[in-house]
Amino acid sequence: MTMTDNGSNMTGCATAPAKVILFGEHSVVHGTPAIAVALNLRSRAQVKIKKSDVSHLIVKSPAMGLEVSFSSDRLRTLGQASGSNGNATPLDPIALGFYHVLNLIEMNGFDATLIIDSEIPIGAGLGSSASVATSSVGAFLAAFNGEVDSLQVREIAFRSEELTHGKPSGIDNTVIALGGLVYFIKGQKPERKELSTEIPLVIANTRIPRSTATLVSNVASLFKRKQKAVQNLFDSISDIVEQGLHALLKNDLEDLGELMNINHGILHALGVSHPLLDRYVWVARESGALGAKLTGAGGGGCMIALAENVHHASEIKQELIKAGADAFTSVLTNQGVETC
Repeated sequence: MTMTDNGSNMTGCATAPAKVILFGEHSVVHGTPAIAVALNLRSRAQVKIKKSDVSHLIVKSPAMGLEVSFSSDRLRTLGQASGSNGNATPLDPIALGFYHVLNLIEMNGFDATLIIDSEIPIGAGLGSSASVATSSVGAFLAAFNGEVDSLQVREIAFRSEELTHGKPSGIDNTVIALGGLVYFIKGQKPERKELSTEIPLVIANTRIPRSTATLVSNVASLFKRKQKAVQNLFDSISDIVEQGLHALLKNDLEDLGELMNINHGILHALGVSHPLLDRYVWVARESGALGAKLTGAGGGGCMIALAENVHHASEIKQELIKAGADAFTSVLTNQGVETC
């Protein structure tokens, strides 16, 4: 919501979900389809803005122990750069989103403070950076406009993702902004579908940090060296995505699980798995999971397992915890970015 105090002070607050990619990691960067769903883990951003002769933005992240001040000149420098920046701080993408919102409303003098918080594990393949960027852009727009346009937020948040990841596909900011299930092809209009039945997932975090940009680059390099072989793998993933969408719409969990298992094997062949991810995948399967795979860039981060029902999901979670994983059950959500 937006509040105005004597016509000069504005506040905005927005939240955004996490996400998991069910099918299509990495190949989506090269033009094949992917399916992602929003998770009901959320980030929250709250901003206070007032007009001022000296323009600056302060971004605070109490959870990360960070507080960074951005002058108007620094914001302009961020806005004029293109792609990723090796010197970027963790909060630079948030400031970049503010820069693009300012350009939309053509505001010059400002004094703004943004506070961000998130329950989404960082660097785990659950879209933490995209969620925080999305909720922050939503808060900025809510402060100025009193409402949030999810499509507009999606476009601006993508600029932040480019600064974070270099050449992202755009799937993270899309499903996080829109919510629900998104069938995504890079460069095409995404197809959003609401989930009408419960899809019980278990998520296990390896707590191994990794760089999405590096992993995407590694796959691109492999594609360049072994184009025919890798293209065949991408084509197989594309087929899995189409079958996976059909299984989701029919609520055929057994078929969905088999496709997850196959997709994980292909991602392993692309070199983006990790021994601990593979271990947790097998623990989940041995615990009766219908399917299990890494999600996101891989190389660490998280895996997801599909259970028969909520009770079964709890049993799988306990087995993964025994194996040393930071495991939890998850609820999918149709809610994307929204005001708070």
